[in-house]
Amino acid sequence: MTRLRLVLPPDYVLITFVLMYAATEGPYLYLEWKIQQPLDVPRASLLLLRFLAFVYGAWRVAAFHPAHRPDYCGWLERTPWTYRSPLPGGPIALSWEDLPLVGAFVILSSFHGALGPFFMLDLILIGYLFGLLLTMWRTGAGSFGYAIAFGIGLALRCWPDPRISLIVLLATYAVAQAGLRVSLSKFPWMIDRSVFFGTQVTKNVENNCGWPFDQLHPA
Repeated sequence: MTRLRLVLPPDYVLITFVLMYAATEGPYLYLEWKIQQPLDVPRASLLLLRFLAFVYGAWRVAAFHPAHRPDYCGWLERTPWTYRSPLPGGPIALSWEDLPLVGAFVILSSFHGALGPFFMLDLILIGYLFGLLLTMWRTGAGSFGYAIAFGIGLALRCWPDPRISLIVLLATYAVAQAGLRVSLSKFPWMIDRSVFFGTQVTKNVENNCGWPFDQLHPA
């Protein structure tokens, strides 16, 4: 349960999601109950589900990747952590802890057509891959960034058939995980944080003592 709570969004986000979905889907369910037949109209709740699926995928990277969290990255530089060990802030890769929320997206989308779950999985993966794509060039894995961008583009090209898009995205996810491991193996990243994080902290370009001593000595 501790690992599950680590990966899931905060409670207030989950509660907000449930309320928003109920507010958008409730009127349709009420009308269908009144007329005793399904409504064949575009549903705002489906658009909301798809938007939230994309946001969840992007959030999984933004919340756990050190490149998206300057304080976390700075703290990690001052520890003996290496890419061979799990990240102390939680896994960047999708894991079994994501199953409850992903399963909720899939189940809810299944009420909107047989292909609904495929679209939902596609959007989660696109959001995740897009979040990871933004880190690749700045963490020394630029070649993988091009491969991920190509995979996302190909999946969008195959969008009319979400099942083909899902196959493309799963293959792209495998490439992205290889790129993630390469980028983490190059940690700490010698980057200009004033550009990378939008802060006024500049990089130390001198490596006289080696890592991690260059991160520990006085400025």
